[in-house]
Amino acid sequence: MDEIFRLSDHVTVLRDGQHVATTPTRALDEAALINLMIGRTLEAYFPVHVQSDPGVEVFRVEDLTSPGKFEHISFTVYAGEVVGLAGLVGAGRTEVLEALFGLDPMATGQIYISGRPVHIRHPIDAMKSGIGLVPEDRKRYGLVLPMRVRENIALPTLERRARFGWVRATEEV
Repeated sequence: MDEIFRLSDHVTVLRDGQHVATTPTRALDEAALINLMIGRTLEAYFPVHVQSDPGVEVFRVEDLTSPGKFEHISFTVYAGEVVGLAGLVGAGRTEVLEALFGLDPMATGQIYISGRPVHIRHPIDAMKSGIGLVPEDRKRYGLVLPMRVRENIALPTLERRARFGWVRATEEV
């Protein structure tokens, strides 16, 4: 956007293959140009967030650190919140999630679920605490491709439902 305003004298906007406007660049600001481009204001796509009282704390991480990977990660999640972890490739987001799931034995820090401390040193500990991990490369690390969907879904809880190494089909899902 900055380059449009810096380099052009006039702007022509097409939307869905139709001519919308041709106007001198100096007659527009960024919000007006976006409005021409998408047909409505940016606020219509991203409404103003209404502050509400946070729910109860359901998950808290304090000072999660893995030497050489990430340091001093702390955050709290409250009931009703949706949290996303974003960053560029190599920024450490995958490593943080793997540590929370027990895949990084060198990670230190404290994890609380509903205010109670939990000790996660292995993925089994994480699953018993109600933590799951959907890997970045789901095809490679999240599925057993020769198996059916029902069998893949059942894998994390297989140990609880198997008897002598066998699982009844009715117990799979």
